[in-house]
Amino acid sequence: RRRPGGGLVTERPLDTSAFHPALLAAHEAGLWSMSQTRPGELIRSGRARWAERVYDLLGGRRRRRVAGRLFSVVERWEGGQMRTDTLRRWLRRDYAVDIGPYSYGSCFELGAFPPSVSIGRYTSIGPAVRVFTQNHPLDRPSTHPYFYEAGLGFVDEDRLEPGHLDIGHDVWMGQSSIVLPGCRRIGNGAVIGANAVVTRDVPDYAIVAGIPAKVIRYRFDDATQREVIESEWWTKTLDELRAQRDWLTSVVRARQGLGLTREAS
Repeated sequence: RRRPGGGLVTERPLDTSAFHPALLAAHEAGLWSMSQTRPGELIRSGRARWAERVYDLLGGRRRRRVAGRLFSVVERWEGGQMRTDTLRRWLRRDYAVDIGPYSYGSCFELGAFPPSVSIGRYTSIGPAVRVFTQNHPLDRPSTHPYFYEAGLGFVDEDRLEPGHLDIGHDVWMGQSSIVLPGCRRIGNGAVIGANAVVTRDVPDYAIVAGIPAKVIRYRFDDATQREVIESEWWTKTLDELRAQRDWLTSVVRARQGLGLTREAS
């Protein structure tokens, strides 16, 4: 199977019991495919079991200050955000944020991204990036969350449809960029300029900037985009990509293509 917009999803069975209900709902609605990893891609420290017991004992799911301190410790143990397994599991289970291997950035900050956000592989998210998947209701007598959030105790069930955002593979989101509920997908290879406010979907390999964000240009011409997308290089592990390091680090010239069928010797 493939993620929407491209990207391999392995056939290895997945234990969905560890997923937040918001992620399961988005998956069942066909909005995205749950990220799965291949053996050796992520690191799980032998001390992670101890950290998880402390996390649960001190109520890390409900107390972000406690969770934040444990996140910092586990991140160091597991070699940083790009390859930590434990933090990805905690975010997926307790905060409904799913982060693919090798991706990093402010998506690991508790509360920066709301429930039901999925992030592909090899994606770079700058400091202070924020995502919003729901607006306050404008067609009701009040816009206050007392009247649509069940967790505040006034209503017996949530009264707004949950939103979802799918951030693709190899995306670069610049510092302090903001994604609003009008955006449901940021395509593979897209670039979001610093301080941009994104209000609609972003196509594959588009560079967008401004308030509201608009397409400035595309990273590659159409033929080169097709080559990159068809290569699906992001489905490979970092070790597998070492054989193709030359073309991954080369400068792409317009209308010349990448020569993705040729691997470096």
